[in-house]
Amino acid sequence: VPERTLEGKYRTVFFLHGISHMPPESVARIAGLTKGDNLFPMLDVQNPFDHNAVCLRTADPAMILGYCPRYIAPDLRVLAEDQSAFVSVTVKKVNLDAPAQFRLLCEAVCTWPEHFVPCSSNEHILINPLSIDKVLDSLNSSMVFDRTLGKTYA
Repeated sequence: VPERTLEGKYRTVFFLHGISHMPPESVARIAGLTKGDNLFPMLDVQNPFDHNAVCLRTADPAMILGYCPRYIAPDLRVLAEDQSAFVSVTVKKVNLDAPAQFRLLCEAVCTWPEHFVPCSSNEHILINPLSIDKVLDSLNSSMVFDRTLGKTYA
């Protein structure tokens, strides 16, 4: 979850996604990374699955390693397009013995632009605001709870 630091900067920590879909050279390159290494965000404007996709690459040699998770991609896309934000992504930890989805922990930090509200894109809008009481009632009954409708039915 993005946070505002004491210095007024945007900060979020995340595991890189899509590593298992990358070529073996990318996976090998991840194994060679160390804490503090810089990664570079690239807007994937032709991604057919996610119009907000942001991939991360290394410097030299330039190699795509994977993607920022969908829950922060809209924010990072907006911030990367704002040249005054100065987005910096670094390696926090490389977990060589972990499954691909937990292999590379990254941190993104940048200037918090005036009027920027994190997690405010359409992707972050609740399908239907949930009432805790409705959810609990459905758990204690034979009724099925439909999250998209916010209703229970038999």
